[in-house]
Amino acid sequence: MKKGENRPAGVRGFRQRYLPWTMPEGGTIELPFLDIRLIGPTGRSLITNALIDSGATASFVPRNLAQLLKLRYMDSRTTYGAGGKFRAQTSSVIIQYLKNGVVKGTSADATVYVPFDDSNIPYSILGRNTVFRAYEILFLELGQEICLRCPRKSPAAKRPE
Repeated sequence: MKKGENRPAGVRGFRQRYLPWTMPEGGTIELPFLDIRLIGPTGRSLITNALIDSGATASFVPRNLAQLLKLRYMDSRTTYGAGGKFRAQTSSVIIQYLKNGVVKGTSADATVYVPFDDSNIPYSILGRNTVFRAYEILFLELGQEICLRCPRKSPAAKRPE
């Protein structure tokens, strides 16, 4: 295998400092946010930050952002988050991962959940169905940094001799 042959197209590794988030009850904390560009089916796009959440199996976009992007909904279902059970609709977007405004990678046709109530999800969340499929992710808590590395070939993926 040639170097980089197993990588998804357009994926480059990078590091990102944790970003400050202002809590609704006041004060700020540093969280593993990543700048992203969301692109809807009409080509409308916006740049926002998203929490990289290793405990989330799915990715979420708040309803107000989904409306700006004019997302088309596929279905409606009950889902679960840290705040409990809630109703959401599913949609599809393109997610570009940014560092200093430069695209470092892309998840095309990414399924996202859009909660009916914005209080369930106050910001976009990148779960294991998107960014974790494009990168190996290290959370460096002491330095408040995320390291997104290009995937390496796993031993299970070896070709027969």
